[in-house]
This record gives sequence, structure tokens and C-alpha cells, in this order.
Amino acid sequence: MPVLILHATGGSGRQFLAPQFADVLFGPGQLLDTTAISLSFPTHRSRKSSKPSDRLHARFPQYDYDDMVSAQRELLEKGLGVNHLR
Repeated sequence: MPVLILHATGGSGRQFLAPQFADVLFGPGQLLDTTAISLSFPTHRSRKSSKPSDRLHARFPQYDYDDMVSAQRELLEKGLGVNHLR
């Protein structure tokens, strides 16, 4: 069963691969044992992505973390055919 791991809006998932996370979470027998489950670490960071400071200001669409989770879930389910996530 895949586990979707998201990060803050302005970063990447790279920090989850650092020893302070990876050594505790992803080893055999750990909370997210990659021998038993698969992980999805989508990244949103792009130097060319839009942000409110790019002259859009008040016209920039409002979104929050729930919207990010919903969008990633829809991508995995509809786009990649994943039928269950944690």
C-alpha cells in the first residue's frame, strides 16, 4: 500500500531522505518499512513555478495544504491508477 508523503509548499521532499528522517522512518522494521510499503514523495518546487509575488498578487488562486493533498491524491489515483493510499 503506498504512503503519500508531502512537504511544505515552498520546499521539496529532499529533507525526508536525510539521516535524521530516513534512518528512523524508512529502515526494515521501522514505521514506514519500504520492504512492505511503497512511498510517494512528490515535489512542487520549481524555479519557474508561479507564486503571489510574480505580479499576480491578489489574483493568485487561494489554496491550502488540504488542497495540495487532494491534488496529489487525485494525481495518484486517476493518473497512476493507485486505488488506495495512506
